[in-house]
Amino acid sequence: MKTIRFNAMAGLLMAILFSGKVYAQTGDACNYPDILSGKTFRPGTPIYSPGWEPSTNYTHTWENGKLSLYLGDETFDAWQSQFFLSISPVVSLIPGEAYCISFDIESNVDLPRVFLKFYKKGNNERFIELAGRAVRKGRQNVSGTYINEGNTTVTEIDELLFDFGYNPAGASIVISNITIRGKKDPTDNEPLPKNEIHVFPNPVKDKLHLSGLSLTAGRIKILNISGQVCLDILPNKEFDVSSLRPGIYFVMAENKVFKIIKQ
Repeated sequence: MKTIRFNAMAGLLMAILFSGKVYAQTGDACNYPDILSGKTFRPGTPIYSPGWEPSTNYTHTWENGKLSLYLGDETFDAWQSQFFLSISPVVSLIPGEAYCISFDIESNVDLPRVFLKFYKKGNNERFIELAGRAVRKGRQNVSGTYINEGNTTVTEIDELLFDFGYNPAGASIVISNITIRGKKDPTDNEPLPKNEIHVFPNPVKDKLHLSGLSLTAGRIKILNISGQVCLDILPNKEFDVSSLRPGIYFVMAENKVFKIIKQ
C-alpha cells in the first residue's frame, strides 16, 4: 500500500481554492464604481464586411445615453456589421484585474448573439469583452465578468464595438446603461475600498507591488501551484520575484490569496 504524503501548505492552499476565496486579482469587481461614469461617448462609422453592401436604412445614433440601431438588412455571420462608440477621455485598466461589464438592451426581435468589446483604437487585439450572449425580444440586462490577463491584456481603452452576429431584417435595438465596474489604475486619486489589498502588475516579470497592507501584516508567502513556499518575506510595498520561474503562483497576504502570473 502506497503512503501518500500531504503537504500542509498545499492543503491550506487547496482549501482556500475550493472555498472560492482566491482573489485572482478580482476583489469584488461588481461592487466598484462605474469607471465609465463621466466619460463622453460618440458614435463612429459602422464597418461592414467587404463585398457586403447593406441598404442605407441602417442607423446608428447616440443620444441621451442611448445607442439606437435599426438593422434594416439581415446578417448571417459574426463581424458582418460592427457599430462603434468612442470613449473620451481614455480609460485606464489594470492587468490581472477582473472587470464587471454590463448594459441594458431592448430589441423587437430575438438576437442569437450579442458581442461587446472594449479596446484602444488602433489595437483591437488587446481588449476586455462580453461575448456571445443571446438576447430575447424585449428589454433585459446583459452582464458578465472578464479578467484582464493573458495575450489580450489591455491597459487603456477608448473605443467599444457592438456586433450582433446573425440578426433578422428590421431589427430595432436600443442599448443603454453601459458600465464597467472594477479597479482603476492605481495612480488614480479615487480611493480603493476599505482594507483592499492590491497586487500589481499581473503578469509580473521582476518587481511585484503590494498596496493596502495593514501595519500589523504578517509575512508574505508566495506559493507555486503545488503549494510549495517559494518566497517567505517581510511585508513591504515592493518584492523582487525575478528568481521565480515563469508560471502561476499564489500570494498569501493577511489571510487572502491572490493569483499571479510570473513571466
